[in-house]
Amino acid sequence: MIININGLEIYYETEGEGMPLVFLHGWGGSTKSFEVLYNHFKSDFKVYNIDLPGFGRSMEPEFPWTIEAYKNFLVTFFETLNITEPIIIAHSFGCRVVIKAAKDINYKKLILTGAAGIKPKRKVSYFIKVYTYKFVKWLSFLPLLGSWLEPKVNAYRKKAGSSDYSQASDVMRGVLSKAVHEDLRQYLPYIKAPTLLIWGELDTATPLADGKLMEKMINDVGLIVYDGCTHFAYLEQAGKFIAIADHFLKGD
Repeated sequence: MIININGLEIYYETEGEGMPLVFLHGWGGSTKSFEVLYNHFKSDFKVYNIDLPGFGRSMEPEFPWTIEAYKNFLVTFFETLNITEPIIIAHSFGCRVVIKAAKDINYKKLILTGAAGIKPKRKVSYFIKVYTYKFVKWLSFLPLLGSWLEPKVNAYRKKAGSSDYSQASDVMRGVLSKAVHEDLRQYLPYIKAPTLLIWGELDTATPLADGKLMEKMINDVGLIVYDGCTHFAYLEQAGKFIAIADHFLKGD
């Protein structure tokens, strides 16, 4: 289905009856990211699976959004569809939006897996790569060096940057840049709903240390770690994830 939210055409899917359960995918994902879970839970809940702006079949913003803008989008989406006290299952980037909206949305329950939102501590080598790229890029604007350096700048960006960044459009690169530089830990105490954190032991995108920090800062929370799993633990152990989610969501 397509809905217009503040001038953007947003794709979402919905089925079932009962309590609202909303899926919010990670960076580079779409409604397909939660297809297995969507099909499982639609028999017990009113499920909503959203392509966030700039992903899947939803329109990109006209300019790079902040997480605040994505939060405002989610609030408007819920108001437009009369979704109140939703259950949320979110992954990675989707968790950023959920955390940011903690003061604005009255959640029923949350399952956050591989949750992003803690600004990473970077090694010196990271900053060397970033600032070398910025310096070379600056040189490329000089009249005599520009045409010679431009292909080298692009090649360096592809080598030094993450695949998420290099594969994104200019607008979405701006979104990702804004997102990773914002630390959301100050919003974690505003989460009042019972929350389940599910993490992959080998997650390098959002390290397990982030999950342990979130466990300390969220009031009503539990952390489950899947041994040998990565940032996509919820897919690598889909059956286990569903069994745990069933117990958590259907319990009192």
